[in-house]
Amino acid sequence: MTSFEEALERVLAHSLPVAEERVGLSAALGRVLLEAVSTDIPMPPFTRSAVDGYALPGEGNEFELTGEITASPGTPPALTPGHAAPIMTGAQLPSGSDRIVMLEYTDTHEGRLLVERHVRPGENICYRGEDMEAGTEVLPFGTLLTPSALGVAAMAGRTDLRVAGKPKSVLLTTGSEVVEPDRVPGPGEIRNSNGVLGVSALAAAGFGEAETGHCRDSPQAIRDAATTALSRADILLMAGGVSMGTHDFVPMVIEEMGFRFLFHEVAQKPGKPFCFAVRDGKVFFGLPGNPVSVLVTIEEYVIPFLRKSSGFARFRKARLLGRLAHDLRKKPGRTGFFRGNAVESNGTFTLSVPDTHGSGDLVGASKADCIVLLPALSPGAARGETVQFSYLCGFGGEAAWS
Repeated sequence: MTSFEEALERVLAHSLPVAEERVGLSAALGRVLLEAVSTDIPMPPFTRSAVDGYALPGEGNEFELTGEITASPGTPPALTPGHAAPIMTGAQLPSGSDRIVMLEYTDTHEGRLLVERHVRPGENICYRGEDMEAGTEVLPFGTLLTPSALGVAAMAGRTDLRVAGKPKSVLLTTGSEVVEPDRVPGPGEIRNSNGVLGVSALAAAGFGEAETGHCRDSPQAIRDAATTALSRADILLMAGGVSMGTHDFVPMVIEEMGFRFLFHEVAQKPGKPFCFAVRDGKVFFGLPGNPVSVLVTIEEYVIPFLRKSSGFARFRKARLLGRLAHDLRKKPGRTGFFRGNAVESNGTFTLSVPDTHGSGDLVGASKADCIVLLPALSPGAARGETVQFSYLCGFGGEAAWS
């Protein structure tokens, strides 16, 4: 049986080449930038007011008021000695002015301005190019495009960007006993939770383009569904049918389709039947059918694979440290993944792991925000002991990755 660590390395070693595409700014959120972006103009592009106040021509305590200068196109009239102009935040500074006094330190009377405190030259002014000159690199190659980064790209005059593409994925659930959620299950039937669970876990990690489908437990049905999925996707995930049962046909069919398996079982709990195979630029993830096993294997293997294949520099789960709020039992031999909750106080994490009913207990897993990891040789951990944990996707942001 393959160890968790070895299985993960084999998966990551077969990540797909990073594809490139050019997309508009509105479609670039969450992508990795594959070019450097430089500003074509200085920032700010003109000298402007940093506050709402009055533009002054120099020293003095009393000035005659002129027309207001607003944040609008065009060049404002020059300011002559002895005059002051009301000015809005962001408005262009008129020539002849060298300082701005804030509204709070002024009074007006019969068209004249009274300045109640000394104002230094340059005070409350943002000068043209003081943030950066034209040609300055503002977004380096490899930047993760956040809303702020996209705002910077727009300020630099860009309307589209060259970014890393995202591999296409299809998740197929399996099982003749599985019915859709809108049906009341009959004897021996269960509702399909793995489909929405799987694609939602991918979407929470920024891979919301995955398709989903279902097939019954027959070799031909599995082959037909897998063939169709692979015709339009690079990555095939199948949940269920990968264990040792008499109707677990998935590995046999995938092998007959020309895939080479890199492992069939992993020494972990939950998710022991997890398997992985490759074929000519296509990859296959065989996920165990229990819902919590689906969640754990997607979190620990599939999403790191997708991040690496999408150009992310940080694609491994960040293993943080926290102290257990209670004892945690485990048999040595397999890496243990426990659904938990992390509470931070003064820089220290406290971890609680609620009682669950095995790898089918999705209700218990739905309350978790992290996965507590105990190594394969560990016999468990006592209350107060420091252990590793990682955030589930949807929690922790980019800090959840290393």
